[in-house]
Amino acid sequence: MDERFEAWGGVIKETVANAAWLVGNGAKKLTNAARVQLKIADLRAEINAQMRTLGELIYATHVGNPTDSDVLLEHMEKIDALKAELASLTGAETKDAPAEDAAKDAEV
Repeated sequence: MDERFEAWGGVIKETVANAAWLVGNGAKKLTNAARVQLKIADLRAEINAQMRTLGELIYATHVGNPTDSDVLLEHMEKIDALKAELASLTGAETKDAPAEDAAKDAEV
């Protein structure tokens, strides 16, 4: 009888150890996924803020308060960099089809 208990004890210990490893590994993956989702949300919020600022600068130019083109370009480059970082996290394409087509037409 003792031999059967010892055999079952070893199997139970191994099963518990495997289950603990799986739970720990799953928790780590969930934590990493949550971290990435928070970064994505932060990037989207920053893109929206930069777009809002850029729109305000362009509108100010429209109503007679010209904005230096270097300032506009700086905001556009910041937006491009943020979108590229966002795409690297989400796996999405960063190129806009119309802009890509226009660049191809300019080369011809």
